[in-house]
Amino acid sequence: MQIAYLVLTALGTLFSGISAAHILGLDVRIFGRRNVTIDGTQMATSFPRGFLWLLLAMSLVGFLFATIDLSLRLFNKENTSTGIEIVSQTHFRPADLKFGSGLRITLATDTERAEAVQIFVICDGPIGLAPDAGESSKTGKFSVESQMLIASHAEIWNVKWRPEHWATDEKLTFELLSKQPVQAKWVFPVRYNPNANPNVP
Repeated sequence: MQIAYLVLTALGTLFSGISAAHILGLDVRIFGRRNVTIDGTQMATSFPRGFLWLLLAMSLVGFLFATIDLSLRLFNKENTSTGIEIVSQTHFRPADLKFGSGLRITLATDTERAEAVQIFVICDGPIGLAPDAGESSKTGKFSVESQMLIASHAEIWNVKWRPEHWATDEKLTFELLSKQPVQAKWVFPVRYNPNANPNVP
């Protein structure tokens, strides 16, 4: 995507330079053809000055918008961290033959967490069965306090648990089962509420 922006920016700069040169009455060659825009000339390749002003303005506006959009994209890319990162995800063949695929997802936190945690794991397809336990890279298996797929949104897994201490160098792994292979797209932590309806975000 960034390469495309650079190409468009280069083309916009090129057309801006050509338009400015024609407006100023300079001699410009494009693809070997002579183009002169000095007043009084009768060159067949000369463009109307009003058209050149319009082309210059459109090129500059396009360049401005491309620069702003690229800056916003880069800014958002650097600031979309939710505090919990998907470290890895791999598929496996589940033992339960009712499901055709399993997804093993590993998470990490960028801040130490010693209180209850609730997250939404959002996949790109419906989840068939979500686990009631996970595995820590430090302490081994642990049980979750509650978990459920969001009603009418089976691609969202709502899970709550109380880690004794989730350190930044500790990885947590969960296994999701589905009829078709899915991938986890996002993980969002939410404010923990032990009395909340798990079907409501």
